Amino acid sequence: QETRPSTMLPLLVGAQALVVAPPAAGQDAIRSLMTKHDPILLYVSKLLEPDVASDAGALYAWCRRLDELVDDPAVSGDPATTVARIDEWRQRLDELWEGSPRDDLDAALLVTLRRNPSLGVQPFADMLQGMRSDAVRARRVVTGADLEE
Repeated sequence: QETRPSTMLPLLVGAQALVVAPPAAGQDAIRSLMTKHDPILLYVSKLLEPDVASDAGALYAWCRRLDELVDDPAVSGDPATTVARIDEWRQRLDELWEGSPRDDLDAALLVTLRRNPSLGVQPFADMLQGMRSDAVRARRVVTGADLEE
């Protein structure tokens, strides 16, 4: 069950004021995710500058959760369910880009996106589209050109 971030604070971006969770709430959730799935990455992140580690962690959490969503054994054999879940994540991405994170991990990513405006939405949209394509047809990637299909 997703919840809105429980503790909110304003973040001024240009002329637009956004409300996001304080970095600590999202960072705690990211650390928990890394501890469970990638403890080495958590260790290595401590070698980075704090803002860089925070941004890398937020990007990791978004990708990790999306990957778990499509690899869920309960639905991995059902392309329609997987596509519906990916489409829901596209909606989630759109909401995030509008400044409305659904949870503390999304809020951490929103802080990252505002701190790094050159990231843009396209890499996230491309990842979603690639996963959607993989869900509807089985394919084997052998060459770099296969990735462009």
